[in-house]
Formats: sequence, structure tokens, C-alpha cells
Amino acid sequence: MVNNRLFQISSPIFNGYNVNIDLDEYDNINVIVNYVKEQLYLYLKNGNFDVLCDKVNNTMFHIHDVTYENMLMSDVSSIFYICECQI
Repeated sequence: MVNNRLFQISSPIFNGYNVNIDLDEYDNINVIVNYVKEQLYLYLKNGNFDVLCDKVNNTMFHIHDVTYENMLMSDVSSIFYICECQI
């Protein structure tokens, strides 16, 4: 059974970018955040947005106020927001 949740970036530049993730394929929040960051980078790279790719590389994304266990127990319609910090 698929255990999908929506993860969406909340930031001035990348706001709204989202990825559906099967939580059963990951075991912690950091791995999920890194996966979303990688997918964003690839999306921008495929579109030749090199300057934005650099911005992605220089941004530290994170999820706060929720644990991985909370995600597993959440409703399937939940959206988890990934915030950014500039490095």
C-alpha cells in the first residue's frame, strides 16, 4: 500500500514546488528534504535555469515542528512544508 504525502517548498523563490513522496521508502525527515531538494535541482537543470540551480545549492531546506512519526500517522491529505535558510 502506498503511503504518499505531499511535501511543498515554502520560500520566496521556490515557493509552491512540491513532490509526492511515499513515506515507506524513507526513514527520516532529512532524507526526504534532501530528495525534494535534488528533485527541484533536476527540474531546474532540465530547464537550463543555472542561476536558480546555484540558489538551490546554496539553500538549506528543513522541516520543523513535526517528526517523522507524526508524518506517518498523519492524514493522507496532509501537506508538509519545507522551509529554507540561506547558507
